[in-house]
Amino acid sequence: MGRIWPMWATSVLLACGTSTSESKDSGTNGTTSGCDADADADADGLDDCTEEELGTSPDSMDSDGDGYSDADELDCDSDPLDIDVFCYACGWSRNDPGTLSSTGAEVGDTLANLSLVDQCGEDVALWDFAGSYTVAFITAAWCPLCKDEAAALADNVAAMEQETGKPVQGMVLLFEGRSAGVPTTDDVVPYAEEIGAEFQPVLGDTQSLLLDSVPYDGSELPGVCLLSPTMEILSCAAGNDQITPLADTIAAHAG
Repeated sequence: MGRIWPMWATSVLLACGTSTSESKDSGTNGTTSGCDADADADADGLDDCTEEELGTSPDSMDSDGDGYSDADELDCDSDPLDIDVFCYACGWSRNDPGTLSSTGAEVGDTLANLSLVDQCGEDVALWDFAGSYTVAFITAAWCPLCKDEAAALADNVAAMEQETGKPVQGMVLLFEGRSAGVPTTDDVVPYAEEIGAEFQPVLGDTQSLLLDSVPYDGSELPGVCLLSPTMEILSCAAGNDQITPLADTIAAHAG
């Protein structure tokens, strides 16, 4: 898979590419500002000119010292210059555009940026899943009948993506654990394993804020909410077989 550069880095990379091209035309062997576009002094996968344009260190694989290389942080849409922002252990991208603002908990509102725990035991921010339509499958870990539909979510979402031609992702949101209390990592990890969610986020609402943030009250399982790429709540429904009709909702919204 090719590297996907985060938005903040794209402009400087284009600038670097332009400078390199101009310098080659002038016969300076592909260099700009004294850097060498063919060199990678710290062997992190980023050439020295790119490092210069990004502001990262050409002499350190990990410029901010957070344990992730500069190239890895770019791959996961993280910030290689901020020690407090790093790649998620499960591989989720940090897609928060930085322009979102929560407006409420009803259809048409922008959902709050909830902090949830994933199957890697890490706290993740909900807005980092922006950029795609999101089918949020909301359930309780103790509900055995919900697990079959949760296990089929990835396939249903893939079919929906093919039908609509739009990026669609699925996620399972647990608002209660196996003992009907607040879900913890001990609920999220086995649940993800049981439904085979290797590449799909399973997130636990450890702060009990989810049901106050969507127009679904948890009285009937499961709940299914559709979110836009900007985290707008497009629909919420309760009960079985609520996923397939969402393709029409996506088509109408995108159209």
